[in-house]
Amino acid sequence: MLNTQLVYANNSQVYIEKIDLKKHGLIIKFSGKAAFQTIKIDDYQILIALKGILSDPALDESIKNSELIKEISFDKMAGDVTALVVYTNNEVKSYSSKWLDKENSLFVNFVKI
Repeated sequence: MLNTQLVYANNSQVYIEKIDLKKHGLIIKFSGKAAFQTIKIDDYQILIALKGILSDPALDESIKNSELIKEISFDKMAGDVTALVVYTNNEVKSYSSKWLDKENSLFVNFVKI
């Protein structure tokens, strides 16, 4: 499943403020609007690609060992893209993602098998 949404804004110095783990997903809070794309890699991995976003490696340590999320890795890719790979503890049947405009946040919801 491919889920793409672009939320256009001046991306200069937009960064991830925090990642909140929820019972059925996660919310990524940004300092401004972000362009993103989400892709289900397999039953245990969701890729969130972010264009022109700064990330803090310290976020890695704050999101381990939740009931739903095993780990989130951050990788810098070509073209000013940051890849967040979400590794889940359980198989994910499907997922959805939605931009929350008032909060400058991305909500990613997982449906477990």
